[in-house]
Amino acid sequence: HPMRLRAPMVGRAFAVALGALLALAHPAAAESGGLTLWPLYSRHTDPTDGAVETRALGPLVWHRAGRTEVTYGLRPLLAGRDAREEDTAEVAILSPLAGYRRQARSRDFSVLRLLTWREEAPADGGEPATEFTLFPLLFSRSGGEEAGYGGLLPFYVHLRDRLGFDEAEAVLFPLYARTASAGRETRHVLFPFFAAYGGEGRRGFKAWPLYGEEEAPGRLERRFVLWPFYQAQRTGLDTDAPQEARLLLPFYAGIRSPSRQYTSILPPFFGYTADSQARSEQWDILWPLGQVERGEGRDVVRAFPLYGHALRRTTEDRFVLWPLYAVSTDVQPEERRAHQRVLLILFQDETAARADGTVVERRVDLWPLLTYRRDRDGATRLHALSVIEPIMRSDVGATDLYGPLVHLFAYHAAPGGGWVASVLWDL
Repeated sequence: HPMRLRAPMVGRAFAVALGALLALAHPAAAESGGLTLWPLYSRHTDPTDGAVETRALGPLVWHRAGRTEVTYGLRPLLAGRDAREEDTAEVAILSPLAGYRRQARSRDFSVLRLLTWREEAPADGGEPATEFTLFPLLFSRSGGEEAGYGGLLPFYVHLRDRLGFDEAEAVLFPLYARTASAGRETRHVLFPFFAAYGGEGRRGFKAWPLYGEEEAPGRLERRFVLWPFYQAQRTGLDTDAPQEARLLLPFYAGIRSPSRQYTSILPPFFGYTADSQARSEQWDILWPLGQVERGEGRDVVRAFPLYGHALRRTTEDRFVLWPLYAVSTDVQPEERRAHQRVLLILFQDETAARADGTVVERRVDLWPLLTYRRDRDGATRLHALSVIEPIMRSDVGATDLYGPLVHLFAYHAAPGGGWVASVLWDL
């Protein structure tokens, strides 16, 4: 199939090369699945998930074959993932610098999200659509069911469904530009200084920052004078919840709607908000440093960075001498989750417990010394040193690629009692 990525072939090449090294070194061990020839080669089965992991040259080259996916790579250059059930494959190059991803009907490549290439095939098997972008200079789309577009800034560009607009066009930018969304059109001359508004009964103009006005009779009115010092707008005039906002810097800011009243004197020094829908009142002093909020299911006190406490229905947040200590809690009927932090990443303790207090999941990070994790199924993992994991907790690709480079000790234990340990990358 023309849309298939060659990434799985790369993963199989890693497996074949490492398997050949094993077979040459010790044929019997190759059959049994366990051998260590430090630092050239090691192979073991992770008892936590049954995956077979093969390494060469310490932590630099690896191949891990699990039940549902295969990962492989050459640290710190690249890492790959082939998920059979999801029919996806990924390759990260110096994550997060560059990456390649293949899905059932699409594939894409990007470098820092500035240079991007994407190809997507329609469900009926027709001609695939191809997009290429070198942001913010070069744009191109061809093929597929929709009309193509493209261009090279600042000379000429014509886009569809990009940059948040239904349509965008520019000639000798910033000399001339036009954008359109939901029937509303804006034409710019010497962007962003001069513009004219039209479409959907909308009219107006601006000569920024001196003066601007926009009106859609019965729906909205906007005006500014010497932006940002005076701004006024009325929106939602054709709805049951119209809103009026005015800003006169540095003296006054106000928002009025049927459910919410906000007034600020010398913003951001003093502010007051009354929200009838949320049934709450809020007082601000030097927003966002000082705040008090009272209401139904709400209790907030903040004097940043000295102390803060916020209770909002099921969530509770507290800090003392931020960033010295902070804790966040989310309480649901069947589970309570808590995340404590000391100096942001120096120490973190995240737990999930049942209503009776039984801890079902826990993770502890002590940067840069160790990371401990116990999953819901009872599997346990301990890594030391741990430099990357506490910093990039949610970036699984980066932690898999860079973390093992400094794991002087690793311990994985299964719920049933099986375990595997590694010292100095399987010494």
